[in-house]
Formats: sequence, C-alpha cells, structure tokens
Amino acid sequence: MAIQRTRGTIRASRGYAVFRIIFGLFFIGLGVNQYQRFPNNQLPYFTFGIGGLFVAYGVWALFARRTLGNRIDLETEVPPAADRLAEITKLRDDGLISAEEYEAKRQEILKDL
Repeated sequence: MAIQRTRGTIRASRGYAVFRIIFGLFFIGLGVNQYQRFPNNQLPYFTFGIGGLFVAYGVWALFARRTLGNRIDLETEVPPAADRLAEITKLRDDGLISAEEYEAKRQEILKDL
C-alpha cells in the first residue's frame, strides 16, 4: 500500500487565542484577590505572572500573521493500483466516463507504479 506524504502545519485557531486571553485575565483577577487577602505572600505574584503569560501569548496569537504550530507529516494512504483500476473500469462500464477519459486515467495510474 503506497503512502503519499505531504507537509502541513497545525495552527491554533482565533477562538483558542481568545480563550487564552480570557483564561489569563481570570488568573490576573485571582492574583488581585490573593494580593488583597495575603499581601506579604508570593502566590499573588506567581498568578500575576501566569495570567500575564496567557494574555500576552493570546494577544500575540490573535494578531500575528502566522501563529506558532507544530510541523507534522500528514500521511494519506493511496489505494493500490488494482483497486483504482477496478474503480475506473466500473465507471467506464456504467457510462460515467468516456473511453478517452478511462484510458488517460489508466495511463496515469500505471505511470505511478
């Protein structure tokens, strides 16, 4: 079975970028609440930092021309030549494609072997 390889990029959607911003704002609000309750503790600063990172990355992804994504190999399986030939033969017999189209496609399939 032949495998055709192509290159692709997974990109975060705009909705996911907006989600990051909202999630970051939640953390910033949580940090404000913690700072009001425990001003001498370091935990509010940690939540400020986490929230700020989420907001910054979300805003960057929202307005960037190209968002970061993982490069992956997309693999698509090409059916065996015998199956493809049987399929176009059936199309020709049913009258869905002409004899010229059949012969052109047949030559294309045989050339891929």
